[in-house]
Formats: sequence, structure tokens, C-alpha cells
Amino acid sequence: MADSDVKEFTSERNALQSNSGRLAIPLTEQLSWSAKEAAAACGVSASTFSAWVRQGLMPQPWKGTKRYSAAQIRQAFSVMDEQNAFVSSLDMWRANRG
Repeated sequence: MADSDVKEFTSERNALQSNSGRLAIPLTEQLSWSAKEAAAACGVSASTFSAWVRQGLMPQPWKGTKRYSAAQIRQAFSVMDEQNAFVSSLDMWRANRG
């Protein structure tokens, strides 16, 4: 690799690097997500996403990790959308109120 190639690669890598020192890969290109990232991808709060996981609407994280498969989340979200499984907070409150 020529020096110019190394400098270009280093420059591109530094441009992608976040404040935490990790590479800032766009959410849409990541293979796995944290619960917070998965919730953001679904457009809901972390607590709503966790409730969906408990209810079986979303998959469990990979065994031994706290990471969720982005592909599985997308698929589950698509199924929820097709089944119109989205229930508003008000509807949930009414149902639990009896």
C-alpha cells in the first residue's frame, strides 16, 4: 500500500470515527443494534421496544449478548405493520383498566 493510500484510508476512517472512538456506521448499515438503537430504528422509546420484546412482538437479543439482529428487527417490524399490531398507549391503558 502506498503512503498516499494509507493517508487516504486514515483520513476516511477519522472522518467516520465518533467521539467514543468507535466507527460511526449509519444505523441502517449495522448488522446488530443495541436495544436503544433498535428502538430508535422502530421509532419508539426504549421502554416500548422492551415491552415488545417481552410480548414476543420483537425477537430476543442474540444469546449471550445485549445485541439484536437488525434483519430480525426489520422483519418483525414488517410483520407487525402487516398485522396492524400497533396499539396506542391510550388503547393499552384502556385495556388494562378493565
